[in-house]
Amino acid sequence: MLCKKCAKDISSDVNFCPSCGTVVMEKSYKEEKEVYAQVFYEFDKKGLIPTWSWTGFLFGFIWYFFKGMWVKGLLMLTMSIFSGGALWFPFLIYCGVLGKWDYYLLKTKDKQLW
Repeated sequence: MLCKKCAKDISSDVNFCPSCGTVVMEKSYKEEKEVYAQVFYEFDKKGLIPTWSWTGFLFGFIWYFFKGMWVKGLLMLTMSIFSGGALWFPFLIYCGVLGKWDYYLLKTKDKQLW
C-alpha cells in the first residue's frame, strides 16, 4: 500500500505513515471525514485537547443529535429548559470546545456520557 501524501510503501496494518505521519484510515475512522480522522489521531496521541467546532457551537444539542450523541444532547436540552435558558449559552460554548472530543469518545470508545 502507498501513502497518499508521500507515496512511500507502507504496511497495511499501520494507522499512520511512518515517513510523513499522514493518517492511514483505520477501520474505526473509515466512515469519517479526513478532518475527523486527523483530530482523532491527535486525541489518540495526546488525549483531550480543546478544539473548536463552529457547527457544535452554532447548532449545540441539535448537532449532538445529528452526530448520534443523543444522550448528551438530550441532557443539555433538558438542563437548558429547566434552567429557564440560563445554561443555553454555556452549553453552546461546551459544544464548540468539546464537541469533537465527545464525538471521538462515541466513535472510538462507544461512550455516550463522560
